[in-house]
Formats: sequence, C-alpha cells, structure tokens
Amino acid sequence: WRAAMEGMAAAGQREQHQHEEKHGTGDEIADAPVTAQAASRVEDAKRLNRWFKLHGICLAACLAAITATPPLGGLAKFVPFVLLVLTLVSGCLILHKLWSLIPTHKARTTPGKAVGFLFIPFFGYYWLFVAIYGLAKALNAETGRKSVSEVASFIFCCSFCVDLVAFLWARVAGSEEPVWGASIGLVVYVLWFVMLRQMKNAGRLILQGDKA
Repeated sequence: WRAAMEGMAAAGQREQHQHEEKHGTGDEIADAPVTAQAASRVEDAKRLNRWFKLHGICLAACLAAITATPPLGGLAKFVPFVLLVLTLVSGCLILHKLWSLIPTHKARTTPGKAVGFLFIPFFGYYWLFVAIYGLAKALNAETGRKSVSEVASFIFCCSFCVDLVAFLWARVAGSEEPVWGASIGLVVYVLWFVMLRQMKNAGRLILQGDKA
C-alpha cells in the first residue's frame, strides 16, 4: 500500500512539473501584466520628457525670433507664428498628460476639458489658476513631496494675467506695451519653464511609481 501511494505521488509530481514547463507557473502569469504595466509607465515617462524638451526648444526659439534685430522679413516673419503654434500644442499636450495622472475622483474634470477651458474668454483667467496652481497642489499630493513650488505657480498665474491685460490694453490704446509689461513677460517666461519642468519631474515620479 505504501509503495502504491509513493508511486502515485511521484506520478503527480511529474505531471505538475510537465505542466509548469509547458504553461508556466501561476506566479509568472500573475507577474506578466504587472511587468507590462511597469514598462508602459516607463515609456510614458520618457514620452513626457520628450514633449518637454520639444516645448523648451520651441519656447526658446520663439523668444529669439520675436526679439530678433533686425526684425525678420519675407517668409521668415511667419517663423515666430509657427514656433508659437508648436509651443502651444506641445504645452497643451504636457498639461493634458499631467492632468491625466491625477485620480479621477480627485480631478475636477477630464484632461481634455481641463486644457480646453483655458481657451474660453474670461473664464480662462479663472481656470488658469485651477490648471496651474491647482495642478501643482494635486501633483504634490500624489508624489507625497513638494515636487512643484506652489508659490511659483501662483505667482506665474498672477503675472500672466497682469501681463496679458497690459498687452491687450496697449493694443486697444494703439500704443506700445510699457516697459514694466515686458519685464513681467520675462518673469512669466522664466517661471513657466521652471514650473513646467518641476511638473514634468513630478509626473515622472508618479509614472515610475516613486511615492517616497
């Protein structure tokens, strides 16, 4: 009887071993989706970094083209417009991706609407604070650290609104933008680049699952 039981146990072990060699263990099957998800998040982090680099290059080139002396002529005068469009598109894509990293139950709306609301006249002024300052707070909450300077993001929002009002007022009055308006514009430019870099790094931490 004992010999028969040992023979049945050995046969069972051989069948289990053959099954694992052919189909793999249950642990391997359970780990496969996790590994694929981790690889996807790493790729998303790399893609976010590439968009940020493109945005930074376009932003610098756009500033150089606008302030060029003497002013660009001929077809070259359309270069700043093309660079501005590329800067705007890449910036919106970055914001869209960053907004999508916020859990649905914490986000006020969808990523698409969050970006689209910025282009609504007058309402966009209010939504700028939600999309930039609010996003900075949300990213900090998700990373568990002060990855993004909330003070810098708030100052950026205020400076952007003041500079835009000064620019529009100068156009309506038919005069040049005041010197202080240009100075605020430079502050907006620097703060935007620094703040967006911080947001990109926070997004990378979330995508890589670093909550330390």
